[in-house]
Amino acid sequence: MSRTNVAAALALVVALSFAVPALAGSASPLKVAKKALGLSKKADKRSRTALKRANTATANASAALAKANAPVTEAAHAGNADHAANADHAAGADKAAAVDGMTVLGRVKATPTIGADAGTAQASAPEVPLFSRGPLRVYAKCFGYTDGNPNVTASVFIATTQNGVIFAGEGGSDSGNFYLQTGTPESSRLLHSQDSQDSVGSLNSGDPGDGEFYAFAPDGSVLQGHVYLAAKQGDPAVGDGPIGPGSGCVFTGRAFGS
Repeated sequence: MSRTNVAAALALVVALSFAVPALAGSASPLKVAKKALGLSKKADKRSRTALKRANTATANASAALAKANAPVTEAAHAGNADHAANADHAAGADKAAAVDGMTVLGRVKATPTIGADAGTAQASAPEVPLFSRGPLRVYAKCFGYTDGNPNVTASVFIATTQNGVIFAGEGGSDSGNFYLQTGTPESSRLLHSQDSQDSVGSLNSGDPGDGEFYAFAPDGSVLQGHVYLAAKQGDPAVGDGPIGPGSGCVFTGRAFGS
C-alpha cells in the first residue's frame, strides 16, 4: 500500500469520526485514527512481504527453467563405453571419447574375433575406440586363435592421421628413433597387450603398471593416460566374472588431452 493511499485512508477515518460519533462508539477520534494507522501499517507490511515472496518465486522459477533448457554435456565417456557389449557392435555403438581434460572409461567389453593364427586374427578384429585427441586415437582389439591351446588376446594400439608423432607405451612399443606415421604397421603401434592363460578355460589380467602411454603430435595435440585390460578364454572353473560366459576381453582406463 503506498503512502498516498495510507494518508487518504487516515483522512477519511478522521473525518468520519468527527462527523458521525456513533460510528466510533465511545472511543475518541484520536484513538480511532491511531487504530486506523496501525491497521494500514500492517496491511502495508503484508503487501511488501507478499511482493518479496513473489519476486523470490519468480527468480527460482527462472533459474529452474534456465537449468532445464541448458545443453546437456557428457561428463564422462563411461556410459557410452559400457554400451559397447562386444567388438562386433563397437563401430556403430561406441565412439572414442574426444579427450579435452580428463576422461574416465567405464567397462568396455569385446568378443574375440577368431583367426587361423595371431596375425590373421588381429588384422580381422574390429577396432574398439577408447580415446582420441586431435589426430591421435587409442583403440582396443580382442581376438583369438589356436597355438596348441585356444588363446584370447586383449590389445591396445595407438594410431594417427598426422605424420611425425612421438609416442611410448610402458607395456609395448615406442617411436624410438622414428616417428609414428599414418602408415606405421599396427604391430609397431602396440601400447599394451595380454593373453589368456595357456590352459583351456582360463583368464589373465594385464599388469596395471604396463598400461601407461603418451603421445605428442606435430599440431600440438598431446594425449596421455593409462589403460587396463584382461582376457578370458572359455569358461574357467573360477567362474565367468565381469566378462560373462564364453571367451572375451574387457578394457577400461583414463586419459588426459591437451
